[in-house]
Amino acid sequence: LGEEVPLPAREYAWPELREMAVYRVLPRPRLGSRCWVRTHTRRYIKATFNDVVDFRDCTALNAGRLLCMSLAYTEEGVTEWLQPMVAALCKFYAGRAWAAGDQQVMRTYDTVCKLLGAFLDPNSYWQQLKDALSPDSALDLDQRVASVKILALCVEGSVSVLESVQPPDPALGMGRLTEVVPELISAMHASDLLLSPSAESRGALWSLLFAFLGPLREHLESSQISQILFVALALAAKGPGEAAVELAGGAVSATEAPGTGEEELVDADKLEAALVFLDRGVAAASDGAAASFSLDSLDDDEEALTPP
Repeated sequence: LGEEVPLPAREYAWPELREMAVYRVLPRPRLGSRCWVRTHTRRYIKATFNDVVDFRDCTALNAGRLLCMSLAYTEEGVTEWLQPMVAALCKFYAGRAWAAGDQQVMRTYDTVCKLLGAFLDPNSYWQQLKDALSPDSALDLDQRVASVKILALCVEGSVSVLESVQPPDPALGMGRLTEVVPELISAMHASDLLLSPSAESRGALWSLLFAFLGPLREHLESSQISQILFVALALAAKGPGEAAVELAGGAVSATEAPGTGEEELVDADKLEAALVFLDRGVAAASDGAAASFSLDSLDDDEEALTPP
């Protein structure tokens, strides 16, 4: 169960709870308590959604804590309220509660989204959130970015459950994510959010990419790797507007343009991390071939194929 977490001292605490030990990882609640909470959740769950978007941090924090406990006890039963819950979470990540920057509140709602991914079938939350990546989406940009953030956290929760299987089962593959990940990669590849992304949308898309790239790299096909490489390069490249602003201050000499240095990359460290994951899979696939292939050796391969 991990390390023990000390309980805060409160004057109004029940004396019977003084000897209770709480650990970082809690065991699964018992069947009777899960059934009891699942039966009574519908009495308060919709009112809790209203408190999620409350402008007062204390109210939003209490609502988030209640949602965490409710998800831990109701598990997949929360599918009944998935649509209003996703709507409330979108309002939170796109509204004033998120903009306030309270770290405790943000960590609480990040945990709520990860629990959704852990307990729900991935296709359930994917159907609710996939429109955020579509060019035909009717949502505002803030709502689309908020939906991508939620999707990234849900995928992270699903992946963490997949990794928790002990001992590891090679035949499990991507588990319940098998049907979702290919469609997710294609949606990211075709998304208009890659065109001149804002700082918020860029960060959300990076989070979504890394939520599954590292753990599931060995299960991805070559066509999916190509799409992921396109997404990573698009996210790391500066938009036309950014380049125009930098070039507007003066003339550019012939030795300065065009260029492909790190100064033209927005997130060079994240691009490098993505390339490391992709290159690791290529090296594993080669399995001791005579000439090892690397994503960094494309220029050398081209020179080798050029006739003298």
